[in-house]
Amino acid sequence: MINESGEPDLIAVISTDNQPGYVRRDDLNDADGTTAAESFKSPEDALRWQERNAGIVRYIPVYESDGETRIGMFQVGGD
Repeated sequence: MINESGEPDLIAVISTDNQPGYVRRDDLNDADGTTAAESFKSPEDALRWQERNAGIVRYIPVYESDGETRIGMFQVGGD
């Protein structure tokens, strides 16, 4: 959640093995296309990215609140 300090570096999630934890915002942005979207110059760029990435599942690390201790993985994409 964005607040007066900006966006948090860690985002709360539930890992693939049902453990509560956190993912790094940058990892999530890379996995979900947010980072790629910064380079789009047209709606067609976005559509091409969606077509190339349709159905792709990515996994990013889940951490304890210290942002260092890995405790699992988080799935981005897929069904």
